[in-house]
Amino acid sequence: MSIVSSPTTLTPASSASQINNPKNTITQDGFLKLLIAQLKHQDPINPLSSDQFIQENTMFSQLQQLVNMNQTLSKLSNQSQTNAYAASLLGKNILTNTTTITINGTSITPAAYTLSQNAADVKATIINASGNSVATIDLGPQNAGTNTFQFNGKNENGNYLSNGTYTVAFTATDSNGNIIPVNQSAGTVTSISFGPDGPVLHTNLGKSISINNVTGVST
Repeated sequence: MSIVSSPTTLTPASSASQINNPKNTITQDGFLKLLIAQLKHQDPINPLSSDQFIQENTMFSQLQQLVNMNQTLSKLSNQSQTNAYAASLLGKNILTNTTTITINGTSITPAAYTLSQNAADVKATIINASGNSVATIDLGPQNAGTNTFQFNGKNENGNYLSNGTYTVAFTATDSNGNIIPVNQSAGTVTSISFGPDGPVLHTNLGKSISINNVTGVST
């Protein structure tokens, strides 16, 4: 009796299982995965030669160096752009989300705010570190533009507040009682310091504002 073996037909991989890489590019992670896969599935009878392994490992090291170099250059470029933007703010009034005052004995730093139009009435509310309102001062009518507020350091009962940093919240209304938007102002930038966390803007009101906390610029 003769045994007839049926030929084995090999089916090519479907297009869905093939790698789609139209730009013929590879990342550092992709290169490492390919190298590991090559070592894992190498023919034990004909393993990867040491010369070929060293060559591919060298290629990987060069790729890693190029990636690190690109990351460094990108970081330097972004830092340079941020520093240039910070320098352009010299002499300009900067706006922030909130404004603070510092009480240190008889010394109290001023606060500033900017109005887009004349206000019939402006109020300043002083808030302590616990988020509680400790004083509300009626500033009366105020003109459009940047205005400065100098707190007297006293709470609602007329007693002096403890030393520390307080938040100031401004509210404004027009003659019809409609709310007018108030932008918190940190003052005019007089100098800039550059540190590892980015530029810090120093203003004529004694404020030091990180460039990341600047929300706008006004004239």
